[in-house]
Amino acid sequence: MLPFASPNNASILQPSRRLDRLAHALGLALVGLSPIAHAEDEVAAAAEQSAAPAIESGAVAFDASFFGDVAFSGIDLGRFERGESVLPGQYRVDVYVNENLVAREDVRFADVTGQDQAQLCLSRALLDTIGLDVSKLDPDAATRLPEGEFCSDLADHVPGASVAFHSGEQRLNISVPQRYLRRNVRGWVDPSQWDHGIDAAMLGYRFNHFSTHSNAGRNDASYLSLDAGLNLGAWRLRHSGAMNWSSERSPRYTRMRSYVQRDITALKAQLVAGEANTVGDLFDSVNFRGVTLASDDRMLPDSQRGYAPVVRGVALTNAVVSIHQRGYEIYQTTVAPGAFEIDDLYATGHGGDLEVVVTEADGREQRFTVPYAAVPQLLRAGTSRFSVSAGQLQQLGGDGAKEPWFVEGTLRRGLSNHVTAYGGTIFANNYNAAVVGSAVNTPIGAFSADITAAVARVREHVGTSGTMSGQSARMTYSKLVPATGTNFALAAYRYSTSGYLNLADAARLSADLRNGEGPDRVSRQRSRLDANLSQSLGEGRGSFWPTGNTTTFWNRGGTATSFSLGYSNALGPAQYSLSAQRLRESFRVASGANPDARSEREDTQLSLTVSLPLGRSGSGTHIQSALDQSGNAGTSTRVGLSGNAGGDRQWNYGASARHARSGRSASVNGGYRGAYGTLNAGYSHGDASSQYNLGANGALLLHGQGLTFAQQLGETMALIHADGAKGASVDSNRTLRVDGRGHAVMPYLQPYQMNTVHLDTRDAPMEIGFETTTVRTAPRAGAVVKLEYHTEGAGLRSALIKATQHDGSFIPFGADVFDANGMAVGVVGQASRVWLRGIEDAGELTVKWGESLDQQCRIAYALPSNDGKGQAVNLQGQCLAMQPAPAAPAAPAAPLAMVGAP
Repeated sequence: MLPFASPNNASILQPSRRLDRLAHALGLALVGLSPIAHAEDEVAAAAEQSAAPAIESGAVAFDASFFGDVAFSGIDLGRFERGESVLPGQYRVDVYVNENLVAREDVRFADVTGQDQAQLCLSRALLDTIGLDVSKLDPDAATRLPEGEFCSDLADHVPGASVAFHSGEQRLNISVPQRYLRRNVRGWVDPSQWDHGIDAAMLGYRFNHFSTHSNAGRNDASYLSLDAGLNLGAWRLRHSGAMNWSSERSPRYTRMRSYVQRDITALKAQLVAGEANTVGDLFDSVNFRGVTLASDDRMLPDSQRGYAPVVRGVALTNAVVSIHQRGYEIYQTTVAPGAFEIDDLYATGHGGDLEVVVTEADGREQRFTVPYAAVPQLLRAGTSRFSVSAGQLQQLGGDGAKEPWFVEGTLRRGLSNHVTAYGGTIFANNYNAAVVGSAVNTPIGAFSADITAAVARVREHVGTSGTMSGQSARMTYSKLVPATGTNFALAAYRYSTSGYLNLADAARLSADLRNGEGPDRVSRQRSRLDANLSQSLGEGRGSFWPTGNTTTFWNRGGTATSFSLGYSNALGPAQYSLSAQRLRESFRVASGANPDARSEREDTQLSLTVSLPLGRSGSGTHIQSALDQSGNAGTSTRVGLSGNAGGDRQWNYGASARHARSGRSASVNGGYRGAYGTLNAGYSHGDASSQYNLGANGALLLHGQGLTFAQQLGETMALIHADGAKGASVDSNRTLRVDGRGHAVMPYLQPYQMNTVHLDTRDAPMEIGFETTTVRTAPRAGAVVKLEYHTEGAGLRSALIKATQHDGSFIPFGADVFDANGMAVGVVGQASRVWLRGIEDAGELTVKWGESLDQQCRIAYALPSNDGKGQAVNLQGQCLAMQPAPAAPAAPAAPLAMVGAP
């Protein structure tokens, strides 16, 4: 290592301090002030004259006189006037049409004679993908549109079209007049873009351990749940189970579900084989072992899911149609004169009437209202949903050998803008049922009504025929009243005759009778009423919600009623809520000793809760207090503190104290959420006992490039790969970071929709460059899609170099910097500074501002040892003049070292 520079040793390079941030380095390189040489008058005049034509044509021009000695260097600054330039080659880009992402495709840029940069080449296949309808083009234009690839301007073939490529975002913007595009509903993603994902195996786990100490002794209990999966092509194999063990019981593993699944694109449905459950939209859902095929609404565009009415009207001129709901504009479009139809509104909860405003070209307006309320059975006009299941019922604790086989089928169909019809059947061993009904959207709300008839042949039943039959009628209602802020989220009433049984109850009754039990262990429901209301009281006045249900039974001679109501509001920064709940159950308990015995349970609970944030806004720390009153448990008070800590809020903590009639207790808890999972622990102590608990949950994903730890498993996931980008975080989740092998797992993606996954690179190594930090994908359900974030500079270093020429003058602005392989690695900025990313630990750089040797110099450097923090190195020294090549080989001179600060 050569000594540091001194006034008598100007050829030796001098170390300087490191920069903490790339932004600081770029600021010094590009914005740092430097002495500006005074250009001679004639040179400035020549520069002004050469720039004038560019300015007149609207282009950006560099006035060389502002760059001092650049005016004498002969460097061509015109390349900086042309903006983004693209080199010939193939690029994978996100294709946007009229600002909407429609595909991710490979496109080619080719050299074209007479142009100063590569030209985009398009193909008929790509134009078909973006939705161009060739039949709508003028006949002459259609004949001029080539069948294969063409490298000419799209506007030559499609009038009014334009194309722009942004290399930094790998984004291709195509603008096409709407009249030349096929009409697709909003939120539509072409099934050709749905990604099956990669082959992968996964394992999610959740572990909890509790230890209780009391006067009776110590008891330990542990729980471990496992969710395993294997993806092979379009197929997904899933298994879930749990293991329990304690001080009093040996470990026991319970298998909960195992099945194989794949989607059926043509039917917009999911096929599941194994242990599953029926859909449960018309009949009660049951667990079974068999096969089911059912519609999957997620495979439809956003604007086709759920229910929303079709809006129809007539425009007299070219008009703007805007649709408002609850005072907000939710949709706007332009229509041509004549009848129009809007059928791609997004479903919005349980609705709210739509106000339609048609603004004509001359300013006239016509207004009308379209009723909109929704119940679960409502569908859009012309759409259908179906399900078919076949297999053997699986009752918890039942006798699997004698549980019935069954086939269930359901169908719903939107008949019009206001009416949906539906029906279904069940055929099983000794059981049959059928349901038929309709849902209607009206100005006063949405209604649905259906009736189910069932026949159960219970041969073991005490009776003459051994057959139980009956009907069950159901009605539901939903309505949102914007004027008063009232929302009947769902009100439902059901009445069943004494002989009605659903499939699960019929199987359970048969099992009880076979085992010698009485027929009354299975409760036969007589009626049930559910109500759910929310009421906004206006701005600053809070909201009020009452909910309740009551149920009666044929064979239990009693009623179960539950009712609750609540109110919440804010007082300054404090949030408070008041709630009340009433529970009453009264049933006949038949027994030989006392046939009139009854079971009674009654309780009333009141609760007041107040939460107040502490510290600065957004700190996440709150103090809570609560007062609870129960008719059975008495009065209790509780006060607690909770919050988050850490730069990424990865730590959470809490502490509380409680005083009640039963005694006093205090507890503390804490947790950590990291990239590889979650840990939590807690401790509580009361008058008679104490308890501690430990927990952990996380996941592992095995794929073609190894094993990656994850925070958790979701149904549909992404495996992120960004080589060398350790520390980069995913989306807004600062605890989800890329690991040392360049991988991270994004646990939750929306299937069949375009998902945007962004990398936050602030904490990635400084030397890593990203071609893009945003990738979009439309995965299929259950897929593990691999998202590639192409990087450069992995394993290399970054440096900011300030190097003057041998005579102390600055290197000309705009000079090119090349590495030992002749690859361009940078451009000299102001004050003779150059930013280099992705360089070796040691080497030689060549700086050129012309072809002659006196317009070149070389920098030999040696970076200090890597401390692993990924920070750039700030270096300074001299760029030595190039010497003519010797006539005969000679021993090379020792390179001059450029040394970083310690």
